[in-house]
Amino acid sequence: MTDNTDIIFPGSLPYKTCQVTPVSHSCTASFIPEDTQTIQQDDSLFDKDTQYKSIVSSQRWSEPPETAPETCAIMPCLKLLELMSVPGISQGSNTQDKCHHEEVDYSHKLCWDLYEKHRVINQLRGHVRQLKEQEAVLHNIDDCYQMACVEIKNQKRKVMELQGIMERCEEEHSNTQACIQSQHEATINQCRTNIESICNEMKRALSRTQVHMEAQLAKLPALSQMKLAEALKECDLKFAEKLKECDKAFSEKMNKAEASLRIHSGREGNRDCQLRAAICAAEATTSNRSQLPPHMTPAPENGRSESRRR
Repeated sequence: MTDNTDIIFPGSLPYKTCQVTPVSHSCTASFIPEDTQTIQQDDSLFDKDTQYKSIVSSQRWSEPPETAPETCAIMPCLKLLELMSVPGISQGSNTQDKCHHEEVDYSHKLCWDLYEKHRVINQLRGHVRQLKEQEAVLHNIDDCYQMACVEIKNQKRKVMELQGIMERCEEEHSNTQACIQSQHEATINQCRTNIESICNEMKRALSRTQVHMEAQLAKLPALSQMKLAEALKECDLKFAEKLKECDKAFSEKMNKAEASLRIHSGREGNRDCQLRAAICAAEATTSNRSQLPPHMTPAPENGRSESRRR
């Protein structure tokens, strides 16, 4: 369609159309899903003005912002075509004198086809936008996947490095443990040999000490006997000397006593006889008193006791 031109449909009268401005559409615009519900092959879709307005308003809300001017441009044309299809409305001075026979109005069908085409185009554009958004999401996912793969590779490399370090550490640990174990075994063997040598030396020293003690014990009785014999000899010598001294002193005293007795023997002869007689009488009396009971024994006289004592 062009500006200020007459559109003649087959089977209809010519009429003046409205101006329609072409609008370019952008594929990168945002898409809003269409909420309108249309009925296929329904010729009475735009019979009423309310239905037309509701469909156009819903289409206006469902279409993206880029298609709004195009919808505004289509609305007057559709309204004009609907008015022309209504019987009883004058179509102008040129058509008043003409006769109409079996007129067929294709404007409604053409408008419906145009509306369907625009709806399909908008749906395709929305689908393309969805596909582009999905492609962008997939691209982002692919980028994330690539980054994750790179990160996994880096982590695997780090894990391999850590495993190598762990293997080296385990090998060093095993080598160190084997070295320490060998050193411990060598030290234990050395300690055992040292202990055995010390025990052998102690056994030998003990045996030597035992032999020496046995020899000393064997010599001890002889030594003790010798010492005892020497001590006895010394004691015998000392006792003999003391005995000699005692004999000498006793002999001297005996000589003195004998001399004194010889001097007094003449004087004391008579006294001895009297004393002997008195002793015999006293012994007889004592024997008689011993035969009597204790309460019948008479007390001794003082004079007699004193004479006896004298």
